[in-house]
This record gives sequence, structure tokens and C-alpha cells, in this order.
Amino acid sequence: MTQVGFIGLGSMGAGMASNLSKSIRAADGLPLKVWNRTMEKCQPIVELGAVPEPGGPTALAKTCDIIFAMPFNDAAIRQVVDDIIDLTLFPI
Repeated sequence: MTQVGFIGLGSMGAGMASNLSKSIRAADGLPLKVWNRTMEKCQPIVELGAVPEPGGPTALAKTCDIIFAMPFNDAAIRQVVDDIIDLTLFPI
């Protein structure tokens, strides 16, 4: 099965992650893994069956096949990408 993760649960990301979590749950897939800088924002999606990943983007990248990201701004997306690239998943 494919493990899906979601980074960034602000006003736009929370709605997207909620719908994705419901769809995955309805399809009997693995639970959506979620991370947000403010982990309290994960709780509503966790109540829908998602699993919080407190280890951040790096931990999410180590365990997920697909990751959706909806960070707050350009600086946040750069940080998420840098964290994931640091794993050497994508050697330059």
C-alpha cells in the first residue's frame, strides 16, 4: 500500500488534508500522516483517522511514498524541501 503524507495544515491545507484523510479511510488505505509546525493543528485531521508525525518533514519523507505540502509561505516551502533533500533522497 502507498503511504501518503501531508505537510502544512493552515486554512487551505487543513481542508485538503481532511478530504484526503476521509478518502483514504474510505478506501481502506493506510492512514494519512500529517505534520504542521504547530502540532495542535493536526488534531482535527487526527480525529478523522490521520496519524500525526511529530518528527517533521524529514521523518515524514522517510516513511511516505507521496507527500503533499501546503506550507504558509515561500520560506516555509524552502525549509521543507531543504529538510527533505538533506535526507539525500534526491542526490544532487
